[in-house]
Amino acid sequence: MNFLNKRLLTLLRNVEKPKYMHLRDALKQYTTKAVDATPKVADAAAVPKVEEEELKGMKRIVKFWKNVYTDYKDVAIDVYTECKEKPLKLLTYLTVGTSLTYCAQHNPDERCFKEQLVRSEQKLLSLGEPLRNPSSVYYVKWLHQSQNEGTIRVLNCIFFSLLWLDNYDEGVAVYKAQCDALQPGLLDFHKRIIDIGFLDYWWVLENSMKDYDINNDNLPQELSQKNEKEEEKD
Repeated sequence: MNFLNKRLLTLLRNVEKPKYMHLRDALKQYTTKAVDATPKVADAAAVPKVEEEELKGMKRIVKFWKNVYTDYKDVAIDVYTECKEKPLKLLTYLTVGTSLTYCAQHNPDERCFKEQLVRSEQKLLSLGEPLRNPSSVYYVKWLHQSQNEGTIRVLNCIFFSLLWLDNYDEGVAVYKAQCDALQPGLLDFHKRIIDIGFLDYWWVLENSMKDYDINNDNLPQELSQKNEKEEEKD
């Protein structure tokens, strides 16, 4: 239609008679209105489509959250029914879950180890040398030396931690320290474990300080033998 209108306008432009001028002007106005109205009709048709897409998107979101709510509701009903029928099972789950959560919250880290080591050193320094237990002194000194060398590592196992001994400090750049083939393996890893952390304590260090103020070398022979027998039983 627009093509025909444009063609007529072209023909009328060539006509110079006054009686055809009003036809040319009328046709020109009609063509201009038709061209201007075309994008408006297209825009008017596009608006409902956009609104329809947005409405579909909202419906999908509402449907998704309804499904989530239904799933959680069904799970809650099933759990409630099972707990009502088997209260002992519920008690077991609660006990285990609470215990594991408590262990995870009180799992000692490297900072806890350093603080416990400092406290152990302070306990030994508060005593005279003749009163110190040689075993406690040796173990604490060895840990302190390993810490200064940077070979102590802590492996966090969520509910407990393992303190193990590496070959070199992390900052050492020699070939043996950087080569992956020469790193500690899983097969001999158990030999490198020197302490176990559980419930805010490193228990090997704690046990080494059990009789830190008793020196068997300075005790009478009878008491010394008695203490040695008790240590063997422990």
